[in-house]
Amino acid sequence: FFSPVTPAMSSLVLWLVVLLAVTLGLQVQAKPSFPEVEGPTKGSYDDLIDENRMFVRGLIGKNKLMVFCKTWCTHCTAVKTLFEDTIGIDEFIGWHDLDKDRDGPWNQLAAIDINEKDHRTVPMVWLDGEFLGGNDEVQAMHRAGELLDRVKAAGLRLKKPRTDPAAAPPSNAGLQDEL
Repeated sequence: FFSPVTPAMSSLVLWLVVLLAVTLGLQVQAKPSFPEVEGPTKGSYDDLIDENRMFVRGLIGKNKLMVFCKTWCTHCTAVKTLFEDTIGIDEFIGWHDLDKDRDGPWNQLAAIDINEKDHRTVPMVWLDGEFLGGNDEVQAMHRAGELLDRVKAAGLRLKKPRTDPAAAPPSNAGLQDEL
């Protein structure tokens, strides 16, 4: 009872579907045609991200502590909290949010290319030009007691601890406003 579908029948069905879509006001796009291109030439990847490598290396060179991160990443937040609050670094830290940068994906590829450990995820942490790793590696260094020593060796200023009550800022209790 059923006959096999021939190429002519499938073309007819396709045209009927397109006609129905146009009649209903749906937009139909033709399949895009791409020009024939030859495969990538040797070194083309390096040529494409060379500018990004220079940008990433420049940031690493300008900042004693450089962290490539993303705003939504909880591991990046953990590293930021570790350096700013737990260790208490009291100077500018180079935070580069890759998701806020239009070249972020290319800069992330460049950072992966530079870090020599093939670490592909954020955060990517450099201290004094040396790649430390991501959150797991940095937290492990902190637990082992190595990170603070490395931060001090890099010459980063630390906040003064407030363990002495005399070092606390003066309280405004007991002062009255003069009118």
